[in-house]
Amino acid sequence: MKIRRVLAAIMLLAPCAASAIDNPIRPQASTEDCRAEWARSTASRSCDAGVFGRPGLICRIQASCATSDGRRVESRYNLDYLQVRNLVNCNGHLKAGGC
Repeated sequence: MKIRRVLAAIMLLAPCAASAIDNPIRPQASTEDCRAEWARSTASRSCDAGVFGRPGLICRIQASCATSDGRRVESRYNLDYLQVRNLVNCNGHLKAGGC
């Protein structure tokens, strides 16, 4: 009798478990995490930016960066959370790692 109840419970839960595997929850980078990583980058010293977390561990950066002749370049980037701290300002353009 107990075995039948256990089997019935497993049969009821099996579709839920399968759908969780088929549709995994995508992690999201929080806005606070992205802003903290931005503050660690050297680009944050010469660029003004709006920084936001996005699904899939992506950070959205809307930046206005200084150039060597004093102009500013406006641009938007979607970057992997782990790349944000490595951003540098390359004459108005953001690049990960170096110019």
